Amino acid sequence: MKIFLLITWLVAGGDSTATKSKFDVHSIARINKLSQEAEQAYQKKSYEQAYLLYSKLTDTLRYSTSSIHLNKALSAFMAGKWKESQTAYQQVLKGKDKKHKSIAYQQLGLLSLKDNKKEEALEQFKNALLNDPRNEQARYDYELALKQKQQQQKQDKSSKQDKKEEKKEEQKKEQQQKKEEQKEQEQQASEQENEEEKQSQARKEQFEKIKISEEKAKMLLEAMKNNEKQYLQQMKKKPKKPTNKNQKGW
Repeated sequence: MKIFLLITWLVAGGDSTATKSKFDVHSIARINKLSQEAEQAYQKKSYEQAYLLYSKLTDTLRYSTSSIHLNKALSAFMAGKWKESQTAYQQVLKGKDKKHKSIAYQQLGLLSLKDNKKEEALEQFKNALLNDPRNEQARYDYELALKQKQQQQKQDKSSKQDKKEEKKEEQKKEQQQKKEEQKEQEQQASEQENEEEKQSQARKEQFEKIKISEEKAKMLLEAMKNNEKQYLQQMKKKPKKPTNKNQKGW
């Protein structure tokens, strides 16, 4: 909800008589003319034009009163010239008129709220009420700003709690993920151990087969050796072929 509940009337120049006394007749006539033109521009909602005319009064003619500065500030405010409006309101605070100062403090509070400076705004609304307790608009703005501040604090607290819960949830997920990774590693280690055991058993079986083959090979070797011995013995027992004595040698 926007809190910009603006004052849309111009302040009468109640302190103008004493101020005008130091100007000559020509200057006073020009001041009156510019003041009327500025007021008319404001009433027509030509806030930019009204601000320029009030600026001529304060900056060019050096006509400085709290009412003129307040009207200038209101015109700048309505024209969206926040910085210029704030400067003009500060000039109002230098005066002695408490009602004018109350309005200036109230509007400065609205500018502070626009910049999300709630503490500063509340202080300015308090000053507005101190200068004019009958400023009901300032009272309303103060209560509304206070309510917004409390809501913001509640939201910040809730957001902080949400972040805390979110962090816990993240930690829980991380722990769960670590457990799953550990479980997966253990499962992989178990599978690897089973595989190694299978391979070991296979090698053992192969070794057993090789052992049997070696025994058979020894048996075959012994059999071959025996056969060879028998063959040699039979060769020795065979009679020699007789020689022909009448055969001539060459």
